[in-house]
Amino acid sequence: DSICNQTSVAITLISSQNGSAFEWTTHSNSLLSGASAGNLIGNNVTINQIIKNRARTPQIIKYKVKVSYNGCIGDTKEKSIVVIPSILSLPKSQFNTRKQFSSCSC
Repeated sequence: DSICNQTSVAITLISSQNGSAFEWTTHSNSLLSGASAGNLIGNNVTINQIIKNRARTPQIIKYKVKVSYNGCIGDTKEKSIVVIPSILSLPKSQFNTRKQFSSCSC
C-alpha cells in the first residue's frame, strides 16, 4: 500500500470479538514523522495518523499491531506503507522528459 505525503495511513483494525484491544508500534527512519505507537479498543476501528515524508524519495513506515481480548493475545500483524513524497521542482538541467515519475496529486 502507498499514500501521498501528509495524508493519513487509515489502517482499519477488525477482530471477531467486539471490545478487543489493539496495540501498535511503528518503525521508520528519521525522514518520516507523524507516526506514533498507540492503542484502540473496539472492533472495526482505524489508526488515523498523518505521515509527513521529508525526503525526495519514497519512504517506508511499518506498523506492528497486536490484538488481545479478555487476556488472550492474538497474532501480531505487520503492515508496511510507502509514503510518496510531494512533487518537487527540479532544475532544468536535472529534468529528463523521458523519465516517468510516480507522484501524488494531493
